[in-house]
Amino acid sequence: MTIDDTIREVLEPLVGKPVTEICIHSVAIKLSKKSEALTVADLPEVAATMRESLGAFATQSLIDGAVAEIARRSAA
Repeated sequence: MTIDDTIREVLEPLVGKPVTEICIHSVAIKLSKKSEALTVADLPEVAATMRESLGAFATQSLIDGAVAEIARRSAA
C-alpha cells in the first residue's frame, strides 16, 4: 500500500473523498511529486498540509488523530 492510499483510508471517513483528494493533491504539488510517489519521508509535509487545510472540516484533535494514525499505519 502506498502513502496516498493510507491517507485516503484514514481521511475519507472523516472528511469525505473530495476533501481528501484535495489534501493529497496539495501535498504532492508542494513537493513537486505525483500523489502515488509520496513516501514515508514526506509524512512531515503531509501532516503540515493536513493541519493547514483541514481546519474548516475537522477539529484539531481529529486532525491530530488522523496524522498519528497515518504515521502508525505507514510505519507498519
